[in-house]
Amino acid sequence: MSVPRRGFTLIELLVVVSIIAVLAALLLPALGIVREAAAGMACSSNLRQFGIAAQAYGEDWDGVLVPGTICDAAGNQIYNWYGNQDFAERMDGWVAVPATSRMKWRRGLLCPRAKEFVGSSGVSQSNINRSYGYVFTDHTDNGRTPNRVYAIQPERYRTPAETAVFCDFLSWWAGYSANWYVSEADVSVTATRHRGRANFLYADLHVGSLDQRSVMAKPKTDPLWVLR
Repeated sequence: MSVPRRGFTLIELLVVVSIIAVLAALLLPALGIVREAAAGMACSSNLRQFGIAAQAYGEDWDGVLVPGTICDAAGNQIYNWYGNQDFAERMDGWVAVPATSRMKWRRGLLCPRAKEFVGSSGVSQSNINRSYGYVFTDHTDNGRTPNRVYAIQPERYRTPAETAVFCDFLSWWAGYSANWYVSEADVSVTATRHRGRANFLYADLHVGSLDQRSVMAKPKTDPLWVLR
């Protein structure tokens, strides 16, 4: 004689569903923290790659790090570092844009928390603009001095453990600003993407992070920005 199989009652099912819901509510915040930590580690790794590539570039170019920008006789910027193919290739950074002759930075070298920005052409290299900024001036001018090559020799770093080279930023170059509010409308600001903090690569190649208040408290003459 077969014994009839007993199914779950409605109350038992509701209890199981409630337990699963409670466990999910407990685990989701922890998973979010893990994802944030992983993104921060990937960003730090990217910044170190940029720093190592900049130094390797300097070894092949008479000790001068990758130039930030070059200005013509009228002070117009005719070159920017993120368009330097020699520099990008040292990190395997270039990828071809389908159906064009253009190249752009691969997504893996952008901060995982950054929004990929594509210019009006739809294929521009400027997607790096929304990820990392390069500190390449002493901030005594606005990067538009006529006939000037903005390139740094490593010996100019008086305090390499305190001076930034690359950092989370919303534009292609980084530096002191009176306004540090993160806004898509104003790209000249640090990007505190990592739980309210921005990652900085320093001249000695270590990576640290600062919150917005700490950055805002630093004057223009702070070693974070001063190269000489």
